[in-house]
Amino acid sequence: MIAPVLMWMACCCVSASPEKSAADSLPDCRALWAVVAPKDKKIIAGILDTLRTRGALTSRVDRCSEFFIDKRYDRLGPTGEGTFDACERKPLYCIKSFDCVTYVEHVLALSLSKDTGAFMGNLQRLRYADGKIDYLHRNHFFILDWLWNNRGLFEDVSAPKGRIVQRTISKKTFFAEKGISTDFRDTVLKVKAWTPAEIETVSLDRGLLPGAYLYVFMLRVKPNLDANHVGFMIVERDTAHFRCASKLFGKVAEMDFAAYVHEFGYMLEGVVVQRIQDMNVF
Repeated sequence: MIAPVLMWMACCCVSASPEKSAADSLPDCRALWAVVAPKDKKIIAGILDTLRTRGALTSRVDRCSEFFIDKRYDRLGPTGEGTFDACERKPLYCIKSFDCVTYVEHVLALSLSKDTGAFMGNLQRLRYADGKIDYLHRNHFFILDWLWNNRGLFEDVSAPKGRIVQRTISKKTFFAEKGISTDFRDTVLKVKAWTPAEIETVSLDRGLLPGAYLYVFMLRVKPNLDANHVGFMIVERDTAHFRCASKLFGKVAEMDFAAYVHEFGYMLEGVVVQRIQDMNVF
């Protein structure tokens, strides 16, 4: 049976930021911080120290996303549930290598953190529904789960009259591949998105206000997957920088967005654009 159609549209300020999540079942933040290696604690502290003069979230995202440029791409994903779930025991964090989603998560978690003690809590609240650390509660589907559960951080700026991209998502099938039995029904997801030609025009012809954005790419040929790639677009008055953990380059890279669209545009069905709320972290 297929669940009723879900038209996904992000709502501004529907929920609090991850640091202030009301539905919080995380372990004590001190326990989470304790799993971080001493040398990584120094690196994280150093990153946060560079942000002390930056209160605005978008400015902090700009700096953090730049910091990780040239870090190695990890196609299998470098993170898991650590000791919290036997299904995937990769560490809860990784700042040495990234796939596209973990890059976005770590940049946002750091950007939202006032101090080192907040970082690991923010990271897990971004990654898990209700902050519950286990494989079942991880936000595996980027649009259906991740963006929806973190919607208070974003404003949807996809094309007002854009194309509607439809996906049928079977969580039951997804979890069954890991040996997890669930009673999830299939969900028909309908998403408003820019076409490749539209997103190139609006991105490069200054059609977006200055700020930090998430670009979520949807390809034509991927079954049971709502998004295939995600990265940051940093828009300034005279320039725009696209940054992502890239399989193509084998690392986190800042790239020419027009070239990227020309390279992969034939496979793109749509691009969902989310503007990061310009809240003050302090």
